[in-house]
This record gives sequence, C-alpha cells and structure tokens, in this order.
Amino acid sequence: MKKKFIIFCAVLTSLSIAAFAAIDWETNTLDPLQASVTEDLKINQSILKNIEKTVFTDFIYDIGPRFSPIKKEAIEKATTIRTFFSEDELQKMEVLKSVNIILIINDEQSKIREIGYSDELTAGQMALLQSSNYSTSFLIRAEYKEKKSANWFLGK
Repeated sequence: MKKKFIIFCAVLTSLSIAAFAAIDWETNTLDPLQASVTEDLKINQSILKNIEKTVFTDFIYDIGPRFSPIKKEAIEKATTIRTFFSEDELQKMEVLKSVNIILIINDEQSKIREIGYSDELTAGQMALLQSSNYSTSFLIRAEYKEKKSANWFLGK
C-alpha cells in the first residue's frame, strides 16, 4: 500500500509540473519587458504624430540676470530704460513694443505693475520705482522685435 501511494504521488507531481510548464509556455510568448517596451513605443509614436509644431512670429525676450544689483539713487533718477539695459542689449532691439515693470513679492511676480510703450519711462513707472525700498525686487520685461543680424547667413 505504501509503495502504491508513493508511486501515485510521484506520478501526480510529474503531471502537475508538466501541466504547469505547458500552460506557462503557451502564455509567455513575449518577454514582459519587451512587451511593455513595444507598447510604450506604440503609444509614444501615436502621441508624436498628434503633436503639431507651432512657430511663433513674435517672441518675448527677457534680458539680463535676475539678481543684478543697482543703486537706489540710479533707480530714483531713471527716466529711460537705458538705466537698466546695456548698449549691446539696446542695439538688438529694432522695435520696442512694451516695457513692463513688475514688483516681485515672495519670489513671485505680483499684480503690482506698470506698462509703457516706449524707451521713456511713464510717470507711473517712475513712481513705482521711486516708491520701492532697498530690498525690493522688481522685473523689467521688454517686449521687442529683434534686429536681423548681418551675419545671419554665416550661422552666427
């Protein structure tokens, strides 16, 4: 009786292993990593086909470093944007569209701002600059059309 039981267990174990191997062999035709990579590629390719490339004719440029120090007396005497921009930066500007002066509060642009449309500062812009403290951070954003370079065909 003991012999028959041991033989029965051995046959049952070998059949179970064979059945498990056959089931696993039929369902695992692709490596799981390879299957996920091909699925990701299909998804990414369909997304890339749907993306339309847009070209901006006018582009807004921010000039200068964020933490450029300037003396309070220079700010109080400022009447043009020449106080804040270098000659090289001003030479790049063909048509000046607007000049925004924006106060930075808690490292974020606030809604306290004044806008002008020439290189001369408006009365509101000068008042905003003159009312600032020594530790006040502000941003001067000039929107302009850039001059075409004479060396554009050389790739410079």
